[in-house]
Amino acid sequence: MYDCEKLAAKEMLETIVEQWGSDGFKEEKLHRLEEKVIFSQSLISRIPKEKCEEADKSLYRITNYPQKSKRQLLSDINALLTYIEDRNTLSGYLFSLRKIMAPKPLRKRLYVIDEVYVDGKPCNTFERLSLVQNVLQVDLTLNDLTHMWGTQQQEFGSYAQQYHFFYYLLLEAIDCVQDYNLMSLSLENVKWGLQRNSL
Repeated sequence: MYDCEKLAAKEMLETIVEQWGSDGFKEEKLHRLEEKVIFSQSLISRIPKEKCEEADKSLYRITNYPQKSKRQLLSDINALLTYIEDRNTLSGYLFSLRKIMAPKPLRKRLYVIDEVYVDGKPCNTFERLSLVQNVLQVDLTLNDLTHMWGTQQQEFGSYAQQYHFFYYLLLEAIDCVQDYNLMSLSLENVKWGLQRNSL
């Protein structure tokens, strides 16, 4: 089902290995590859494939991202979710009175309600904030992986496809290190974890 992503991952790793040149596999390069795999696995574990699939479905429901960085927006949404979890609301008459006297950190984050919309409605409920939070978490994590591995995100049409690409890339990288008999226990654990949560 994900043959395209699997092939792209294999080609990506072959390109990395080719860039190492005629030196071949020096232990130092393999250790760097191992470290990259371990760090990548810690990133990809934050966004299981179900979250990626949900983000793909939700992405088109969100409109009007503000002129803030996605990391700042995610941080502000997390703070607003905490505010709601403390039995507060972000709508209604009482809220409109309370927001005037709200602490400055909360007032600075209220732009989310005015600028982010889900299905044409203000992002002022726990459900809508959670939906945007998930999309941002998936997007930022995949951006981090893209940057780390030097790939281009445009190659794939969806978050789920990107997730599968990195999943296969990690398995290919583990196999590459394993082929050169430098497989460590930590990488064996990463491989086992990936396969346990397999597609």
